[in-house]
Amino acid sequence: MLMPAIFFGHGNPLNAIQRNVYTEGWSAIGKSLPRPRAILCISAHWYFPATAVTAMPAPRTIHDFGGFPRELYEVQYPAPGSPPQVARVVVRARSRHRVRRTVMLLEIRRRTPFGIEGDLATPLYPGASVPLDLTLVNPHAVAIRVTRLQVAVDRKTSKPGCDGGVHYATRAYAGRLPLLLPPGRTKLSQLEPDRTRWPRVGMRDLPFDQGVCKGAKLTLRYDGTAVQ
Repeated sequence: MLMPAIFFGHGNPLNAIQRNVYTEGWSAIGKSLPRPRAILCISAHWYFPATAVTAMPAPRTIHDFGGFPRELYEVQYPAPGSPPQVARVVVRARSRHRVRRTVMLLEIRRRTPFGIEGDLATPLYPGASVPLDLTLVNPHAVAIRVTRLQVAVDRKTSKPGCDGGVHYATRAYAGRLPLLLPPGRTKLSQLEPDRTRWPRVGMRDLPFDQGVCKGAKLTLRYDGTAVQ
């Protein structure tokens, strides 16, 4: 079955986390069509001197904007890629549409290991959160690009009844990406001076069991990705 071509103008990026007449209209379009085997999205968003095709099997969600609520940066859209379908697109683009510049297959880059260190600078109390000026460790001889920084609190703490997953909340790094990380040890504040963008750990202001976490020692776990 030949599927239609549809133009979607996203408008305000906040539509990704809101429900309004626009999002309901997009949802209605999806429900009115049979489930496709593949969707080809065409965008002029990137400044790139060629016609490029993303061919990775698991494209990552790119948050290429700034100044929005943190909920928008936490949105993940794990739509699977289809390298076989991409190969068909490349062949057709070359043979039928006479693409003048090279059509490129962009394979996912191999992730580069790096280190993340840090701890809470001040004690927490109900309703308070603190930013983490992490130390990023690049063990390589060349600079790498950090594409994601996240923090989590281990559920087990030093106090019985104090649950890291219940009594605490975290926020991932919400600043510009990628971060160009030189070889050696670098503080996050050297790469992103705005501390409001740093990862954060906070204690929830709950109506129960607040005292069980007084003086609790937390174990913070960090996660991130980087490419050369």
